[in-house]
Amino acid sequence: MGPAQEFIRTFVAAERQERYLALASKPSRRRDFISALAHDGRHLERKFMQQIPAVDAVAAKVAALLKSLGAGPRCFVVAASHGEFDNCATDTAPVLEALVGKSTDCIVFFPGAGLAYYENHEGECHVLRRPAAR
Repeated sequence: MGPAQEFIRTFVAAERQERYLALASKPSRRRDFISALAHDGRHLERKFMQQIPAVDAVAAKVAALLKSLGAGPRCFVVAASHGEFDNCATDTAPVLEALVGKSTDCIVFFPGAGLAYYENHEGECHVLRRPAAR
């Protein structure tokens, strides 16, 4: 399972997962995938979301928070509506610097950590965290 699929299985509502998996598997549907998932996060599991106050939506603060929750130095950008980072594995610091607080639709995921950062075009910022199964 790739990182986008892992994100979908971890944080998307069960009844919507198959739709997002299908969209993610088709390059021709990439814009639809970003629009449906990152632009409108209503299908993300709210029980795993913690809102970040606007005053704290700056790259350094978000990076510190994510690191304290187990984020590593590398991440996978599941979706980014603007920018060069969409759909790629990369270093965390430049991604957060480019995306946090910019009101761009984006999802930054930390595979294996059950952790992600979500920001939408309205400036809403969240950490998504799924506790490890016991």
